[in-house]
Amino acid sequence: MVTSKISLVIKRIMKIIKSNRKISSFGGILPVLKFLRDSKMPELIRECLGVRVKQAKYSYEDVLTAWMLTNFCGGYRLDHITSRRKHLNVLPDLKLPSHDTLGRVMKKLATDISIVYSEKSTDKKKKFDTTTNGQQININEPMNKLLIKSTMQLGLLKPGDTHTLDLDVTVVPNECYDAKMSYKRTRAYAPMIVSIGQLPIFIENRNGNVAAMSRILENVETSVNILKEHNIQIDKVRMDSGGYSLNAMKYMDDEGILFYIGAKRTAGMMREVARHRNWKRFQLETTQTFWDCEAADVPFRMVHGELDYRLVVMRVKMDDNDKPTKWLPYEGYAYRIIITNDWTSSIEEIVTFHNARGAVERCYDSLKNNFGFRLPPFSNMNENSVFMLIAALTNNVYQALISRVSKEFKKLSPVSRLRDFIQYFMTVSLEIIDGTPVFYDVENPYEKFC
Repeated sequence: MVTSKISLVIKRIMKIIKSNRKISSFGGILPVLKFLRDSKMPELIRECLGVRVKQAKYSYEDVLTAWMLTNFCGGYRLDHITSRRKHLNVLPDLKLPSHDTLGRVMKKLATDISIVYSEKSTDKKKKFDTTTNGQQININEPMNKLLIKSTMQLGLLKPGDTHTLDLDVTVVPNECYDAKMSYKRTRAYAPMIVSIGQLPIFIENRNGNVAAMSRILENVETSVNILKEHNIQIDKVRMDSGGYSLNAMKYMDDEGILFYIGAKRTAGMMREVARHRNWKRFQLETTQTFWDCEAADVPFRMVHGELDYRLVVMRVKMDDNDKPTKWLPYEGYAYRIIITNDWTSSIEEIVTFHNARGAVERCYDSLKNNFGFRLPPFSNMNENSVFMLIAALTNNVYQALISRVSKEFKKLSPVSRLRDFIQYFMTVSLEIIDGTPVFYDVENPYEKFC
């Protein structure tokens, strides 16, 4: 009897405290939206992507803004906007499309897939086979234009600056309709990502069967020219062995750009290295340990090359129990070789600089795990290129945002991951009362951002 009375009282209390007040538990969306608008991102999206037809309910800037805010609330699939809608709806002037509309508008931004052929393809093959011998690539010029312009507008790149360019291919395994088998023996796309530090600035999407060495010259040349148009100079380029291309090296040499590329072993190269006698002791520092090895400078001219380049060579004996993995074995030694046109820097400086490519891998990790890059949602490669470029755009917005927020929030730093940003900045109760935002948080200074 007593228990039933208590239950009745509790039910009456619950009825009393029911409310129609809209309170978002992701209150950080308000300062993030203000940051996007203060940075004039909607205007830039309209400039680069154009205007939709008059009867369209949502503009391109509405769709990209809604998706970026969903991403900053922890959503990484298109349908996640549905579960975040009740938190985003607290902002009365924010247009939120459904996940179907989100996908449909993104598909509208897709551009045609191009078929390119390797130099070994014959005219006969080109005529009768456009799938097996052709390499499928997609360069979405409007989206790439938006990516580089937004990075500059956010203040992450400034006219007159000089930077190092990193190029690499990353494999994105998937079961999309047109994905091809990659060298990792899985169906995948293999986009070429050009980046400056943690900032992707150009993406050429490719199908999984396109070799990493394909179109190195075209990607280097395109990236350098795009940056030149915006008065940003490139003085150095880093790549792994996938960038081992004589034509690309010659182009960079002619442009006065220093390159540092993991060398691809050839018989002629290894004969030159094995004949070399002037080796010195060298300690290679990695993130985990130090390798004691030998190092040397070896001049080398590639087949059909006109100039000598510098091989920075490190080697350890094959019977060394602590020898590094993935080094090239040859006549009792394991080798690691970097080819460069830099004749003035020391071996230590060149090795350290080339090893700094590890920071680029963190950029790819962030794209894949924070912004949905590894989960292409559509069936076709050109449509998924749009999604990947929006992920790269969101990454760069985040880099600018976290740089600013970390100055006021002690628990965050400029290198904080998105999950920490969501926990310490985005997750706060927000209510709009008579047009005034109210944050139910006594510790953090959200008002400074609004």
